[in-house]
Amino acid sequence: VGDAVIAFFPGEFDSKKACTNAVKCARSMMKVVAEGLNPAFTDNALPKIGIKVGIDFGENLVVLYGRDPTRSYIDIVGSSISIAAKITGIASPGQIMIGQDVYEICDSDVRKEFVEFELDPRVWNYKDPATGNLYKLYSTL
Repeated sequence: VGDAVIAFFPGEFDSKKACTNAVKCARSMMKVVAEGLNPAFTDNALPKIGIKVGIDFGENLVVLYGRDPTRSYIDIVGSSISIAAKITGIASPGQIMIGQDVYEICDSDVRKEFVEFELDPRVWNYKDPATGNLYKLYSTL
């Protein structure tokens, strides 16, 4: 996805574990950039990089385009993938942002790392299909 990376954490048997693992992975990615890559870049007179992470939860389809799994293109499609991409677009470098579903699924140890993100309705107006209310986003402190 251009300069983006998509990670897929299957959650059909344990959605809490899938969401927790996604958040832990995001934290690890931030740590690798901050403590590993950027110091090496600085040491070599290169500019630092910044990453931002958007996470959402929901049903998706994994699609294989072609019959040969070694040469065929694989894609993940679904509303949660689209929402995660939009969430990432709103996040700032160094920030992890999660959707309302992820926030509600995770336990309190994970939730305490996040605060509700104040949303500009011109930037974010996605409605939760289950309630019709604005779908909330939460960001790292």
